[in-house]
Amino acid sequence: MSKKLMKVILVGLLLVPLVAGLFGSDIGGFAEGPPSGKAFVTIHKKKMTTKLESIQNTGNIMSEFSQYDGLEDVAYTVYNVSAEFYALLKTINSSTDKYYTRTEAIDEMQKIVPISEDTRLVATEITNANGEFTMTLDKKIATEEGGKDAIYLFVETPKPGVTIAENMVLAFPVYQLDSEDNDTDNELSHIHLYPKNVVSTAGRLTILKKGTAEEAGLDGAQFILQKIMDKEPYIVTGVNNGLYTWSKRFVDAGEEGVKENESASIFESGKEYSVKTNPDTGVFKIYDEGSATSGQLVINNLEAGNYTLVEIKAPDNAGLINDYIETDFSIPIDGTTPLYIMNDTIIVDKTIDQADHSIGDLIDYKISFRIPDGIQDVLENGKKRYDKVELKDTHDSFLTFINDSATVTLMSGEDTIPVTEGNVDNYKIITADNGFTLNLTEAGISQLTPGATLTFSYKMKLNSTATPDDGYKNNADVVVSGDTDILEGKDEETGYTGGKRFVKIDADLAEPDNKLAGAEFVVRDLNNENAKYWGINPETKKHGWVSEYENAVKFKTDPDGIIDITGLAYGTYYLEETVAPEGYILLKDRIEFEVTKESYKGANSQLVAPTEVVNRHKGTLPSTGGMGIVALLMFGVAAFGIAGWYFKRNGKAEV
Repeated sequence: MSKKLMKVILVGLLLVPLVAGLFGSDIGGFAEGPPSGKAFVTIHKKKMTTKLESIQNTGNIMSEFSQYDGLEDVAYTVYNVSAEFYALLKTINSSTDKYYTRTEAIDEMQKIVPISEDTRLVATEITNANGEFTMTLDKKIATEEGGKDAIYLFVETPKPGVTIAENMVLAFPVYQLDSEDNDTDNELSHIHLYPKNVVSTAGRLTILKKGTAEEAGLDGAQFILQKIMDKEPYIVTGVNNGLYTWSKRFVDAGEEGVKENESASIFESGKEYSVKTNPDTGVFKIYDEGSATSGQLVINNLEAGNYTLVEIKAPDNAGLINDYIETDFSIPIDGTTPLYIMNDTIIVDKTIDQADHSIGDLIDYKISFRIPDGIQDVLENGKKRYDKVELKDTHDSFLTFINDSATVTLMSGEDTIPVTEGNVDNYKIITADNGFTLNLTEAGISQLTPGATLTFSYKMKLNSTATPDDGYKNNADVVVSGDTDILEGKDEETGYTGGKRFVKIDADLAEPDNKLAGAEFVVRDLNNENAKYWGINPETKKHGWVSEYENAVKFKTDPDGIIDITGLAYGTYYLEETVAPEGYILLKDRIEFEVTKESYKGANSQLVAPTEVVNRHKGTLPSTGGMGIVALLMFGVAAFGIAGWYFKRNGKAEV
């Protein structure tokens, strides 16, 4: 066997770690060739999920590995072990009792374990995004005996999740092989080597996408998976041979500069993704297997390493938050990494001070919601993420908004935001029929504290048009929006006013002639002489409780004997008769009654039967001096005379 062939075999046999894929690289170029006395050496680090059968390195680019993706970020240290190699050739091998052969010597070189700060170190190289690096090596070394062919040891640095390749020994010079692996006279000036690596794909990412307002799971958030290679962001764009493939995130867009790579694989919350083989075609693809947990995203089959999850779209009615758009994480070997990633959401809370009121009451309302965490975020174009914060109130006609700066308050957490500061408006209130809209200005939005509660407090009056048991609704709609995000929420409160119906009757008469008109009543809040009257304040002209009888509301029975008492809050009251129907006795005791939900109208909105209030006739006597008494007296005188005549005549006869 010729010396040239032996050296080619040494390149093949003694570069023990054989192969794993290749996908074409410009590194194979170097058209100008290496400087005199030197050679280019390119490492093509290919990755796969299962070990391949050994394939002979040829020293040239090998297309059979083009189906495999490169393994990036693998470090190699290269050592000049020429001195040790040639020393062994002069040493007896204890196993054979003969001098070491070149093959045996190279086997020993492969076993060398470098030490810290090893003086034999020639270079340290790291594979790029394509799994490659190219270096220039001297083909000869100087010795006391003159120049000799150089011998180099390549040692791979362990990487988590990667089965490390064995050490490689490269012995110069290297000659090209023909198609039958026979040597030629063509010495290679650029040598290509393919060490193999099997990578683990047992890594698993699980995230839970939640809203800031209620921390409930959110489906529909969209992400891309990114990692940094060659100081540039690369993203998943598909799969190849059971492994995710990576491409540059930003691509050339010609005159437009750069743009996002439209081939990015999209991962969505509410789903689980795995790399599997299509049973029909045998081709690997990313499968969406769904998720049993709301808001959960699971990405299986990840290699160990460092990644960034980039959110590119929030779910409907949710907003991105700058602090959560890019989330860095690490996948350990065969491990699971859990993440919690938030989106801004709002839940509007509309409150009322109590459930029921009397006509004329001033009712306290509040609209509140959690201020988005991203309220002060700035986009890449310099604009604020949110430039609109709007609170809209829509209410029934029974209510009247009190638009008075003394009765409205806007707060961010514990801090009050005044309507104006100097000449700058923080917010404006625009009224309309049965409603109003509050809009924060840019100055007002700048005062909002992320994550605090925004509360707007205001008053409504229950006006005289309110009817019992119908309810008066008040709706709140909130919009927080900008160019890229929109958050909406709403809530509703319903209050009630009550009433009670009475009918005045004569208990001695039959229907329908027993109804009594003309009775007059007042309503009092307690059952005593000092109780207040339900009436109208003479100064404010508003309904309420008054001390003087003359300001009390007088309820009079109509021809059907009915009185309607309406516009009272739920509670206990007392009906006091102040004027009885003509010919009837005034009631001495007050009548206790309850105003409750459906005490005026039932569940079917039909009027509840009125409560009966019974009156009695006064007693009657004949008028003095009338014909009736004269006749009676004459009858008595006559009867008395006849009786006297009778007894006188009978008495004489007996004698």
